Amino acid sequence: MNADARAQLTGLSTTTTLADLFRAIYEGLGYAARDCYGVMGSIPDEIRVTGGAARSAMLLQIFADVLGASTRRVMREETGAAGAAMIAAISLGRYPSLAACAQSWVTE
Repeated sequence: MNADARAQLTGLSTTTTLADLFRAIYEGLGYAARDCYGVMGSIPDEIRVTGGAARSAMLLQIFADVLGASTRRVMREETGAAGAAMIAAISLGRYPSLAACAQSWVTE
């Protein structure tokens, strides 16, 4: 976790395709996620992926391969807003913990 870390794409040629670039970016995201989980502890058995990129089956497969965990696409829209609302509900004492709130709010 180094805020000053940088990356670059090297070895590009006239035969490099847009798909090659996307794969490189997705692999970079997978390895960055693995580094983040490494700082927090162990990698969970299942990773839930959200946002526009979660629509990509290739991204989900790369995450599964790099993290050694199953992946699942979250179908809920506006997950960031939902997470903020969950934290607010916990802060207001509506739920004793994030796990309790998630049990009530999170669906398949």
